[in-house]
Amino acid sequence: MQKCIFYCIILWLSVTVAFAQTGVISGKITEQIDENTLEEAIGVTVVIEGTTIGAATDMEGNYRISNVKPGTYNLLISYIGYKSQKITDVVVEADKITTINVTIEEDVEQLGDIVVIGFRETDSDIAVVEEVRKSEAVANGISSEQIEKSQDGDAAEVMQRVPGITILENRFVMVRGVSDRYNNVMINNVIAPSTEVDIRSFAFDLIPSSVIDRMLIYKSGSPEMPGDFAGGMIKVFTKNNVEENFTTVILGVGYRNNTTFQPYISSEGSPTDFLGFDNGFRSLPNNFPDTRTLQESGRASELRQAAGQSLNNNFGNSQRTALPDLNMGFALGRKFEIGRVKISNITALNYSNAYEYRFTDRYRYFFFDPENPIQQRFAYEDDTYRNNVRIGLIHNWRAAI
Repeated sequence: MQKCIFYCIILWLSVTVAFAQTGVISGKITEQIDENTLEEAIGVTVVIEGTTIGAATDMEGNYRISNVKPGTYNLLISYIGYKSQKITDVVVEADKITTINVTIEEDVEQLGDIVVIGFRETDSDIAVVEEVRKSEAVANGISSEQIEKSQDGDAAEVMQRVPGITILENRFVMVRGVSDRYNNVMINNVIAPSTEVDIRSFAFDLIPSSVIDRMLIYKSGSPEMPGDFAGGMIKVFTKNNVEENFTTVILGVGYRNNTTFQPYISSEGSPTDFLGFDNGFRSLPNNFPDTRTLQESGRASELRQAAGQSLNNNFGNSQRTALPDLNMGFALGRKFEIGRVKISNITALNYSNAYEYRFTDRYRYFFFDPENPIQQRFAYEDDTYRNNVRIGLIHNWRAAI
């Protein structure tokens, strides 16, 4: 028994000594901005020559390579757009930290032919932080890497995590408290059209989170951006490169207080209203006069009377029950090759159907008279029922050799 305990102690000491005989290489990488300015370099690769052991610098430019066996090594430091460096004779001792700080410089030499062998990474946290850091405007960014860690189903839910952003009706965005109509939205650097009929606004619930590469929210202006916004500029970039095939299905159901499962009043509609378009049920008669002819006619003319009488009298109200809000999304990404050409495509289809009820009091009064009590002119009570149906489709292709 004593021999067994003795051998176990010897074995434990041997393993402990074997694992303890390693060192650490760490340091900080900075980039030369000008003669007197140094900044932390993010995402610089530091690798031990002849091995796959290495690390990348973090947000503060620091790196750390652990569990390095004692010995003398060469370090290879590389970063796109900067001169690669080789640090020789780096001595690593057991249980000690070897500190190597390096400053990298931009590579301004004339390059020869360039062969593209991959795509620039834009959806990582480091890439978005770097893009925001180099921006001259006040901005916030969200990467696809960050979105994948959350349970957000669409762009509106993603933007709830940005400081200074308020989401209205689960789809419209206010920046710094400024109404959504004073914001500007760009999708892949193209100004997005308004999704509403009567106001300038964009419904962000139409964009599934699975197809977002990155989102940038600018809260101040700069020369390279359009100047027709007072709240903010929101840039949405969709994925155009598929690393691996994926299929995503999203289903959401919402409940509205004082609306869902309550009586809902509406006029007669077409069977395709649930798809967001009319099948011709509300079309004007074929003999209905054009706008100019109506404007040139008198208010009591027979032409206007006949035009009004030709319309279908389908304005009667009917009552039904308001269903819960429904939101569905489908995203598909595929990649394949045709010869030497690498092709990828992303397709996203989103559908939402929401019911809304609002009760509004409207009061009007005569002019104020300090000697007499204020007299009410009229009082109206408005019940507004609205059914919003939206369908969004995004389809991107990319080909590279």
